[in-house]
Amino acid sequence: MSKKQLIIDAAIELFAKKGYETTSIQEITEHCGISKGAFYLSFKSKEELFLSIIDHVITKLGSTIDHLVSGDLDDEYKMYMYFTQLFEFLSSHRDLATIFNWERPHQVEKQLFDKLVFYDKQFSYTLLKLFESLYGEAIVETKYDLVLCVKGLLKAYGEYILFEKGTVNISAITQSFVDKINVLAKHAKKPFLTEDVFNNYGIISTYTVTLQKIEEQIKAAYERADQELEKESLLVLQQQLQSEQPSNAIIEGMLHNLRSFPGSHHISYLLRLYRRQQQNGKKHG
Repeated sequence: MSKKQLIIDAAIELFAKKGYETTSIQEITEHCGISKGAFYLSFKSKEELFLSIIDHVITKLGSTIDHLVSGDLDDEYKMYMYFTQLFEFLSSHRDLATIFNWERPHQVEKQLFDKLVFYDKQFSYTLLKLFESLYGEAIVETKYDLVLCVKGLLKAYGEYILFEKGTVNISAITQSFVDKINVLAKHAKKPFLTEDVFNNYGIISTYTVTLQKIEEQIKAAYERADQELEKESLLVLQQQLQSEQPSNAIIEGMLHNLRSFPGSHHISYLLRLYRRQQQNGKKHG
């Protein structure tokens, strides 16, 4: 485990127990068994650490789930597994709910809001594509309403999982949740949201990933990395993306290496989205 990951894990545990404001950097370093100097080599401040926790958690979830969406599973089973993975993730990360119930650092409210909006747009786009693939023509008029309704249901189900003190039956919850999605998809007849309203609401019906965006994320991940294998893999990956004839074998090898480093999980996610866009462009070109 990298030093950065060690700090993140310790911070999640301490923030959940004591709250953000009352947890000092000294306590975090003592919990990790490292010096303050080592902390500041990984994070410039406690605020940066807090934002890194958000990135770590959401990109870990996103990359795990995206493998399902990108796979060759039957669409209906894919949707069931998608929400199973999501609910299992929430159930195993209940300490995060405690963190968000405590006070959040006011110094990063704007950055936190921007991050959550960014990730929410990605999530909305993934749901839209998942539903289009599963229900096809049946939801042409209602698909935007469907995404909005499912996100509302998801908030309620998610809160139950996070705050329920007893054991949660993930399989039963997922079955119930998917059943409600099927009812909405197959029987809702009066749409409210159009694509324009959907986009104005802050959701996106298209999500474009550019090579420039990926390279910016690689550069940021490289600057944060504290393991040589992660740095070398990011560097080689960037070189391949800039090459006129990139090697798929080398790219896949570097992505395989990066799976061991939570701080770089989102690189794989963005690259898969980019490749999917390229494939769809060729199909329609």
